[in-house]
Amino acid sequence: MSHRYLHCICLALVTLLFSGVHFVNANDKPITISLDHSWHPFSYLDENRKPQGLLVDYWRLVGQKLGRPVQFKLVDWQQSLDLVRDGKADAHGGLFQSANRKTYLDFSDQYMDLSTGLFVAAKLNARHFSDLDNVQVGITKGSYEAEYVAKNFPEIRLKLFRNNEKLVRAALNEEVLAFVADYPVGMYYLHKYGSPEHYRVVYTLYTQHLKSAVQKGNGPLLRKINQALGKISKDEMSGITEKWILTEAVIPDWLGRVLIITGTGLVIILGFIYTTLLKRQVYLKTQSLRQEVDESIRLRNENIELVKALRLGKADAEQANIAKSKFLAAASHDLRQPLHALMLFTSVLDESIQYPEVRKVVDQIRTSIDALQNLFNALLDVSRLDAGVIQVEKTDFFLQSLLDKLVNDFEPVASEKGLRISCPACPFAANSDLIQLEQILRNYLSNAIRYTVKGEIGITCVADSSNITINVFDTGPGISKNSQQAIFSEFYQLSNPERDRSKGLGLGLAIVQRISKLLEHPINVESTPGKGSIFSVSVPQAHNVEENITDTTDITQDTQHMSNGLIIVIDDEASIREGMQSLLQRWGYEVICAADEVEVLNLLRQHGRTPDVIIADYRLREYKTGIETILAIHTEYGKYIPALIITGDTSADEIREVDNSGFQVLYKPVAPTKLRAFLRYVQSNK
Repeated sequence: MSHRYLHCICLALVTLLFSGVHFVNANDKPITISLDHSWHPFSYLDENRKPQGLLVDYWRLVGQKLGRPVQFKLVDWQQSLDLVRDGKADAHGGLFQSANRKTYLDFSDQYMDLSTGLFVAAKLNARHFSDLDNVQVGITKGSYEAEYVAKNFPEIRLKLFRNNEKLVRAALNEEVLAFVADYPVGMYYLHKYGSPEHYRVVYTLYTQHLKSAVQKGNGPLLRKINQALGKISKDEMSGITEKWILTEAVIPDWLGRVLIITGTGLVIILGFIYTTLLKRQVYLKTQSLRQEVDESIRLRNENIELVKALRLGKADAEQANIAKSKFLAAASHDLRQPLHALMLFTSVLDESIQYPEVRKVVDQIRTSIDALQNLFNALLDVSRLDAGVIQVEKTDFFLQSLLDKLVNDFEPVASEKGLRISCPACPFAANSDLIQLEQILRNYLSNAIRYTVKGEIGITCVADSSNITINVFDTGPGISKNSQQAIFSEFYQLSNPERDRSKGLGLGLAIVQRISKLLEHPINVESTPGKGSIFSVSVPQAHNVEENITDTTDITQDTQHMSNGLIIVIDDEASIREGMQSLLQRWGYEVICAADEVEVLNLLRQHGRTPDVIIADYRLREYKTGIETILAIHTEYGKYIPALIITGDTSADEIREVDNSGFQVLYKPVAPTKLRAFLRYVQSNK
């Protein structure tokens, strides 16, 4: 029996011994980190195919804190993500968190901030994506920046590269003339290939938190990584960062001592000279100041009361102006809402009627709506100019094509009144914003035709060595000297006390004045009562301009509707939801309408289908915005969906927020033709 017991005890000891060995081996098992193999100076393979870089050193330190060795797999960027997703690597060493990646990865705490920018060839005059028409932008395949640009700048044409080195080399070979990369990475490769002067960073896309990530659901490992990250001190992190990003020149000790001694001597000598001169200047200045102080004290006492009165008056005027702006913004929004709904229902009715008698009534309704829309559009132009959201894009172009277009547009209206428009040939080229300059001349011509009963309207160009003056003259009633400044005020009109809308709104010249200040183009008016007026604008002259042949293809030509396209409409007013649904269904779309974010997400989950387009009102219930709701839908589906913001707000802050959202914007009341054009644009870029 004793032998049998001894045998059992030995067997148990052997089992425990081997179990202990297995336990030790489990703790010693290396943690595998995946990284990009060409992400200098963060991670790369040296000439011996060994991992190097800031993140390699950092994760070796993390391994020490974990008490486990670390091994690395450095591959292409997309492969580095796939390794973690497929369980072939324990963790990714450094990446940004995104909605798409959260579907298959769990992220650690942040441990470093990193900025990403737009690099543009020095020969291009570009400061933003909006300046890169017809220019391909290089970007790394599978990277966070690729997701970011595709979502926020869908109009940009991207060219994908396997890694950062191939990306920058392609840029230097002019395969692309712009690329997006993290600052240290882009600058490293530009310096490596000796061409940092060929590219410059013109725009910062974002500054993001660099994190680690593990396979979805691997909570135990993620907790250990977070604990290890928390144990790394600032000094340890700074030491690694300075090794790879900061470089310092080494000065020999003897040279350093010589420089210090020489510098100290020079400072003492210069200090003595400066002190001597300063004493003399102080004495002379003191005598002069005594006289000035005596005079200032006398004047100060006289001015104190005047300054107080001016401050009070200025404060009252500023408060009155703020109150007026708030009132106009609120009134504009509340009036645009029913007008927008009326326009939608009228469009549905217009496409449905078959009888001539009914069509005549609908045409009269449409005429009234158009008049209201013209008023609101003019108010919106004023608001956008005051808000400072209109971007000036000056180019060089010949004036003749612009003048021909204006004559062609206004000649039928002038002919109806028996007027003639003359426009001698204009051989000059200008440097200006074509759209804004056209707006100035259109307002000039519209007023000239409106107020001229007989005679003619004319356009002339006069140039000197640097500027071109474009004149629009008429043979109308003329303007008295006393009114020639007042006509540039809002809603000021001559000879229209009854406010007949056929005589305009009194906003055209107010808009002209704002645009001229924006463009820095001086405007002028000369007029003689009973003889007519000359309105002018002066623009810089451009030289050595080649004639451009523009494509005149009609962009409003019909295209096929999106096949079974699903459109989401979000608006807190039931009448607008009903009008939009009727119009869009008539165009062949499937429509889901909701009043707010909660309702639309519930309806989408029930429907079980990804929408093709989102149309959202800017101002929703409970102080929510359409921008927030669109982003919530993007998060729900983990991808970008084309979206349109429709708003009736015209206050400066709201206009800036909507314009900065990155989404397409239309202002109420929205013409159905503009809505249809947006849907065609989405279809053509699908």
